[in-house]
Amino acid sequence: MTAENELQQLKQDMAKMRADIDKLKSHNFTLLTIIGSIIDGNAVLPSLQEASVLFDLSKQELRDIIALVSDYDGDLAAFKSKSAQVCDTVTEQSVMYIVSGIKNSCSGGLQANAERILADEDALMKEK
Repeated sequence: MTAENELQQLKQDMAKMRADIDKLKSHNFTLLTIIGSIIDGNAVLPSLQEASVLFDLSKQELRDIIALVSDYDGDLAAFKSKSAQVCDTVTEQSVMYIVSGIKNSCSGGLQANAERILADEDALMKEK
């Protein structure tokens, strides 16, 4: 391996470590928020914070999923597919848990879209 290749590899490793550190910082803050909600008696299950820690979502991955919920157009299959592509730790099955967290933790149009997604999922399950 040449010195240039080794330098490129080191740069890639450093970028990955920085991303991992940012994710850990975010999760630490999120866990403090969850603990505070429990202590105050305001805990809602599932919460968006719990979903982000459970599925090891970075801030950007969480923003991407929230954007997909915000832009929901009634096509549940497309929504699930796009959501699962956002992060390796998110599967089609786990998407509904995250959507429940959004419904329980957000308000306005975002909450309404999350409720629509969950209702569409319920209707799909009843059809099967």
